[in-house]
Amino acid sequence: MKPGHLAAPIAVAVACACSGGGNGGGEPDFAPPDDVVDGDAVTDVPPADAPKQPVLVGEDFRVIYGYAGRPVKPELVGRHDLLLADPRDADPENDFSLTDRALKKLDPPLNCDIGCFTDPDMRWLAVATATEAKDGTRTIKLGRFLADHQAVNMDKFEGLTGVKHLAFAGDFLFFTRPQPDCQADEGPPATCFQVFRLDLNTLARMDLILTFPPPDTLAHSMYGGYFTPSEDGSTVVFMNPRNNSQRVYVWRAGPPGALRKVGDTLCAVPDPQGMPGQCGPGGTLSTYTEKDPVALSPDGKTLVFALVEGDELRLYKHDLETDVRTYSVLLSAPSPYAETKCYNRAPWQYTTVLPPLRFTPDGADVVFLGLAACDENREKPWTNIVRIALARIGTGAKLAASDLRLVTDNPTGNVARCVSMSWFDLSPSGEHVAFVGTPTLQDDGRTPIKDTDNRHRSAAEVYVTRTDGTALPVQITNNLLWLATSVDAIATPL
Repeated sequence: MKPGHLAAPIAVAVACACSGGGNGGGEPDFAPPDDVVDGDAVTDVPPADAPKQPVLVGEDFRVIYGYAGRPVKPELVGRHDLLLADPRDADPENDFSLTDRALKKLDPPLNCDIGCFTDPDMRWLAVATATEAKDGTRTIKLGRFLADHQAVNMDKFEGLTGVKHLAFAGDFLFFTRPQPDCQADEGPPATCFQVFRLDLNTLARMDLILTFPPPDTLAHSMYGGYFTPSEDGSTVVFMNPRNNSQRVYVWRAGPPGALRKVGDTLCAVPDPQGMPGQCGPGGTLSTYTEKDPVALSPDGKTLVFALVEGDELRLYKHDLETDVRTYSVLLSAPSPYAETKCYNRAPWQYTTVLPPLRFTPDGADVVFLGLAACDENREKPWTNIVRIALARIGTGAKLAASDLRLVTDNPTGNVARCVSMSWFDLSPSGEHVAFVGTPTLQDDGRTPIKDTDNRHRSAAEVYVTRTDGTALPVQITNNLLWLATSVDAIATPL
């Protein structure tokens, strides 16, 4: 599932990646012994790979990335931009800014300071022109790129107001808008959201496709307007988190075009009586979020998502045709998971899976971003992009290191070569991955950053590598005044 909605400026992207994710709290002061996993000796850690060479990208695609101004230059604080790069060319001097190339030419000129969003084919550009402080919604202008992306026509559609979240998918633009007269029957105030779909072929049809969450699940809901559409726009996935539970919903276009809950409710604390879908008593801090990582297979039949249920970090596989859900375990720890996860992991295991999840184009593999912020990586989390065969998910057992194929292989430690990543996207062929991570090069683009340089902890740049794990990543952006916030790998724009 790869909706074309990235490039929204998120100034705290690196900080979010370093917080330990949404599936637990702070990390303990030390990691477990290297040879123990849940009390069992580790014997399945694979041998080190042969020496790798820096990636040489042959695939013709483009990388579009968001940049946010760093506080090292005060006048750049609050500034955002959207840039386009050819990953075959690692020289960032050849990247171009959409603000400079197109938006500044408008009358009046526009910029990406509040937010810019493109579709996967880079035909459309949505620009946030205003924001509402009380609820974080934005006003959006929609325009179409002209030849060579040297200009954009922003007169194609009147401004959309009250937009909380938006995403391009297929021939549609989806967005959510708060519904003010929607109130929960009990518990703290909760908001439901109208979900709209705009047909980009005509710009004349904008349908209200549903309101979410459903009325009977609004009480205690922590849903805030986020969703994940399929690449073709035929399916939209919603997560409806509560304090101690997570519910997954799917909407599909066409007959019957209805929203349905898939599978049982997921619980941070299982029901004491062992009743499926029933949760035990919980605390005040939620384990779940509406942005828990989820992906839909290219054929639309399988949903994969990752989160903590009970005391296990799990990868779930849900068959949407049979409504059968299975899982495999990435990490198991004694209760409470948030406090013991670092004590009970092997060196190769992750305590959290960050969004996004991606299927490879053939649907055979799932790619995810694993994180562990334990011991020497408490300040700078250890992360890797990992690939797993879909067939390996669903046994109900613990995964072994041999089940996982490393796309990146970062060292541990609070050092520059430990690249803390916050987002990634697969190229159209699936052969390459572009990702946002802490920089490893100084401003000359050649010299490695010293471990004593704080920039390798506080900044972020864009990298590219192969998804088969056979090459070393290459950093393709580098700017002391800006940090990367998002990345989207797109087909070569026409």
